[in-house]
Amino acid sequence: MSVNGEAVRVGPVTDQADEPGWEVDPDDDWALAVVATVGRQLRLRREAAGLRVPEFAVAVGYGEDLVYKIESGKRIPRPEYLDTADDVLGAGGRLLQTPEYARALLSMRRPAYSAEEVERFIAARVARRSVFDRDPALGFILEEWTLRRPLGGREVLRAQLEHLLAVARLPTVELQVMPMDRQEHAGVDGGIAVLKFADGTAVGRSPAVAGGRAVSDLRQLRILELRYGIIRAQALTPRESIAFVEDLLGET
Repeated sequence: MSVNGEAVRVGPVTDQADEPGWEVDPDDDWALAVVATVGRQLRLRREAAGLRVPEFAVAVGYGEDLVYKIESGKRIPRPEYLDTADDVLGAGGRLLQTPEYARALLSMRRPAYSAEEVERFIAARVARRSVFDRDPALGFILEEWTLRRPLGGREVLRAQLEHLLAVARLPTVELQVMPMDRQEHAGVDGGIAVLKFADGTAVGRSPAVAGGRAVSDLRQLRILELRYGIIRAQALTPRESIAFVEDLLGET
C-alpha cells in the first residue's frame, strides 16, 4: 500500500454540522477500498475494547449513525473524530506522513487547493492511520528525494523523518528507501499501490497499468506485484533504510 495522497477522492457532505466527515466517490473503487479498510479497523479496535456502538458513540461524542457510516466505509471521518477515537480506544494512531507535512505539501499545489480541499485530503490521509493496527505486514518504498526536500521548513521535515523512523520500527511495517543514485529503477513509470484483504480479494493501482485506474483483475494485479518485487530488490533493505533515514535526520 502506498501513501501517495491521491488514493482517496472525496466530496463535501451537505450537513456537516450533524455528520462531520466527507462522502466517498461511489465510482472510485480505490477510494472505496481504502475507506472500507479504515472503517473495518476502527470497528475491530472498538470491538476489541469491548464497546458497543451506542457506548462508543457516547464516549466519542458523535451520533451512532455516523459511527456506523464510518465503520462501514461510507464516510471519511474528520481528523477530530479520529483523534477522539484514538484516545478512547488507546490505538496510538500512526501515519507515514505527519499532518503538518501533508498540509505543507498540499498547500504548495498550483493551482492552489481551497482550504476546504486541503483539510479533506489531510483527513483522508490521517484516516489511514488505523491500518497500522493490523497484524499483517505493510510494505512501503520511498524515494530518497522525498526525504531530502524540506517542504514546509526544516522543522517540519525533521518531525517527518522522526515519524518515519518510529513507523519503520513497528513489527508490522517494512520501510525501504530507493536511493537517487540507482541506475536501474522498475518504478520510473509511477508508483504502485496494492491492498489485499482477508477474503483473498485485492485492488491495485499504478499510472503504468490501466491508465492509472484501480484494478482487481488477477493478471493486472500480478503485473503490479512483479514490478513491486523488482523495485524492492533494487531499493535499500529495511535495515539499511532505517540507517539511511537516521543519517538524514542527523543532517537536518
